[in-house]
Order: sequence, then structure tokens, then C-alpha cells
Amino acid sequence: MKNCKNCNGTGRRDGWTTPEGTVLPSYPCLSCEGRGTFADPNVAGLVRLVMSTRKGAGLITAPRQIWKRMGSDGDRAYYVWRMARFHGGQDVRMPIMAGCLVSGDPYVDVLDRIADRIAKVAFGTDRAAAYRWGNLLVGEIATPSGLPPSSYAGGPDRLDSVEGD
Repeated sequence: MKNCKNCNGTGRRDGWTTPEGTVLPSYPCLSCEGRGTFADPNVAGLVRLVMSTRKGAGLITAPRQIWKRMGSDGDRAYYVWRMARFHGGQDVRMPIMAGCLVSGDPYVDVLDRIADRIAKVAFGTDRAAAYRWGNLLVGEIATPSGLPPSSYAGGPDRLDSVEGD
């Protein structure tokens, strides 16, 4: 168990004063649902939620499959699924909603490592989005050959029709 990053383990967020001068009270933290902590990730359970059981090892094709199978790790499973697609080049659009779902979770670094490993297994790379966005963020980057077409400037931003974010 680790403390929520948004409420520092208190389970509550500070209130604020509106521009009109109304003082609003503190409220339960939405990230941890007022618990103040997050449980350790169930790595095997997350992998089971996002990997297909049909046609060999591969990522499930749609997030609705996660939501049908999810338990308490649904937001984490969606994050892992979406980040694996992002890093693997299946969908290199910015995964904004995935990040919002795990806001405050102190185990995001663990979830990222799981997503990277799944991307390598499912798509053969965990660097497609880095090459796609790297030119914009840090300047000219030589993208090696053999990556998905979404890795290259001007390539498609998605390689399938699944809506991820």
C-alpha cells in the first residue's frame, strides 16, 4: 500500500474559495475514493485483463472487453491496455484519458513497465510513439526502419479502428 499522490494519504482534498468569495469545504479525494492509499497492483491480473485468450498471445482489441472483465483494477487495466497500444504503435494519439484515470496512483511507474513489456510482446516494439513524437519534443530523431508505419512522421496515427481514448 502506498499513499495517494493527490491527497498525500489523507483521503481528502482541500476546499477552496471561489472568485465570488464563497468558501467551499474539503471533499473526499476522487483519485483514491477517500481511502488515502492504493493497493499494490495485481500484475498477473492486469495482464489477464488486457491480453486476449483467443488466437495466441495478443492484446485484446477493444476497451469494452476490459470493462466487461474488470474488477477493482479496471482503471489500471485500461491504462496498461492504452499505453501498450501507444508505445507499440497501434494507436499513437496522445493517451490523455488513460492518464486521467490513474491520477494519484503511486504505482503508475509499475503500470508503465507492464505496458512496455506487453507492447514488446504484442507489437514487437515499445518505442513507436517515442519515435513518432520525439521529433516534435526533442528535435530530429532518426527513426529506424522496421517499425510500424505509425512511428514515422506523416504516418497513420492508428493502425486499426478501435477507439482507445
